Amino acid sequence: MSIERFLAFNLLMDLSILVAVARCCGVFRLWRTLGTGMLCALYGLLAALVPHPWRDPLPQLGMLTGTACLLNRPLDVRRTLALTLTLGGAAMLLGGAEALLVPRGAKSFPQALVLHIAGTALLHLFLNVRRRLRSEWHVSLRIDCADQRARFPALIDTGNRLSEPLSGQPVLIAEASLLKGVLPQTGWRQIAYGALGGSGTLDCFRPDAVWVETQRGPRRAPDLWIAVLPTRLPGSSRALAPAELFPFVS
Repeated sequence: MSIERFLAFNLLMDLSILVAVARCCGVFRLWRTLGTGMLCALYGLLAALVPHPWRDPLPQLGMLTGTACLLNRPLDVRRTLALTLTLGGAAMLLGGAEALLVPRGAKSFPQALVLHIAGTALLHLFLNVRRRLRSEWHVSLRIDCADQRARFPALIDTGNRLSEPLSGQPVLIAEASLLKGVLPQTGWRQIAYGALGGSGTLDCFRPDAVWVETQRGPRRAPDLWIAVLPTRLPGSSRALAPAELFPFVS
């Protein structure tokens, strides 16, 4: 097989996995995914021409991590780790299934491609069901304030009934570390709370806009206030969104 055909074959194989994983993890962007797929195809060619050291575990792990970093922008350590593990698991699962179903050397490249795409379709279905079961109560938010932006996931908490007293608008609770760069200088108000392991008051501000990032693009959320929590929230979530954002869950 010529180098050109080998690259095209690898690109299709890599893109099928990248699209499935990126879409189900909520980080799919067309041109970013396409560019990442091209880099993966080039790495596959390099590994085929020079097996050692490019097929060794350490370089392959570095490539997986780099791929996750390219897909995940802006960079987030937790999501990058999850993407790395998902990509590695998907590649091993598909490779193992193909080796089990068809003995090595018994299939042509077109057959391998068809088998790979069919396996990727099943993988996409599995990841999509898993995402809905685990993340249907989460949203990815973008906060715009004073020409600055912050992005972070938030858990939709139906028990969060906090509202700003004067406007009556709902309140999103977020750890202070998530809001670096978007905290305003003025316009602060205080809100009383009683459901965060105690009671007291929190400083809150109203951002210029809140956007919910979905697979179909950003959608503007209803106006709300953001309460800044100086400590960590209990559990794994670092932000609690009001129930008003539930209709935006994709």
